[in-house]
Amino acid sequence: MEWIQEQMDHVFGFEPEVMVAIFGLAVLAIPAFILGAYVLQRRRN
Repeated sequence: MEWIQEQMDHVFGFEPEVMVAIFGLAVLAIPAFILGAYVLQRRRN
């Protein structure tokens, strides 16, 4: 686990809190995008 953290710190250079926020937003954005695409498709039909 520590190796992963070191690699991410080296590549991105962000603080851990920022990384948690970015990954959290990505996790929330994926289903939101799918839901949005569903709603748009549903309106067209």
